[in-house]
Amino acid sequence: MKTQASSEEQQRMLDAARALADYANLEPEGVEGFKAAHPDFVPAWWWMSIQGTGKGPWMRERDLVREAWEKFPADLILRLVTSHWFTFGTFNRREVSSQEKEWPYQQAVMFLHVNAWQSKTCRFCGRRFIAEHPKTKFCNFDVSVDKNFNLVPDGIRMSCFWAYRNRSKHLWWSKHSEDINDQRRREYPAAKRRKSHAKRKNLRQR
Repeated sequence: MKTQASSEEQQRMLDAARALADYANLEPEGVEGFKAAHPDFVPAWWWMSIQGTGKGPWMRERDLVREAWEKFPADLILRLVTSHWFTFGTFNRREVSSQEKEWPYQQAVMFLHVNAWQSKTCRFCGRRFIAEHPKTKFCNFDVSVDKNFNLVPDGIRMSCFWAYRNRSKHLWWSKHSEDINDQRRREYPAAKRRKSHAKRKNLRQR
């Protein structure tokens, strides 16, 4: 029973960490989708717009998460988990006491402070993600690329791993193809002469 409870807790923390990665990648056009997918991740006033700035608390905190990503040092951890935005909407001691719960956002930050190796940035697309292995370099998102394997809004869909691998091969060939083709052009006549010579030699031996 204890093992099952521990496993469920671990999964809950991983889910919170993945939500934090989504939050770190968040742009204004994705806010409503994120709120729908993670309705209790942070307090409701986190998403309000500060008049005259065009920005909201979520953007300031997101930028701080981005700064902490992959390392989650102690000084930034403290700022992240004690943000005044967690109690912004409370006005008296009773309300503050009722808000003294740990939000999934705070739990995810503390989890990644201990397990910072899991907070990765994709080597190809640059998105933040939660890794399951220390040597993981690519996220599990699909990306859209053009024929040269550069990121584009509407193109060929593939994983970041294959896009990175194909682009590396494409860049290598672009850099070395002229030299390789020159070498082939030099070697081809010599190889053709050797083949012709060997053929004539075989005919004489018959």
